[in-house]
Amino acid sequence: KILAEGITDEDAEERQEVTIILEVEKQGHDIHIIDSELNPGTITCSGEAKLDITIADVGDQDERLAYILVESQALKYRSFASEIELSADPDDEENEATRNFTVNVPQGTAPGDYPIETRVYDDNNDVRDYNKQILTVASCARPVTPAKNQATETGSTRDLTGRNDSQGIISVI
Repeated sequence: KILAEGITDEDAEERQEVTIILEVEKQGHDIHIIDSELNPGTITCSGEAKLDITIADVGDQDERLAYILVESQALKYRSFASEIELSADPDDEENEATRNFTVNVPQGTAPGDYPIETRVYDDNNDVRDYNKQILTVASCARPVTPAKNQATETGSTRDLTGRNDSQGIISVI
């Protein structure tokens, strides 16, 4: 119901009420990715990122054998969560499901952006939704060493007690 109240040009109160009925037709099997979170989004050198995927049944049939496939061909990664049960009732707590994946980035992976693709399948093995995240692999930090043509100077450093008993190297660039 929609209720509108107001005052007319003649200063009279007016009230209108309208009832609208919406009919929604759902597909039989319909699963959507409703949240996809990659953390961290950038890795230096190597390590791992966590990918959390939440799916929901927005169709009119329960799902008993739904599954999520996560893969990155460039990172040679492939994992899946299977036999996910979802209720078609949006008020049921089993209408949504979250699965967690750990994407490993091996040592020696070249810096760059790597796509991670997620596909959700229904009971009939049909793809129902698709998502792509980008994992950035940053280059490894390397220690800075003075170049051959840079001057270096040796000098004293003071510790917090004020003593002059340690040596340090100062690079002049």
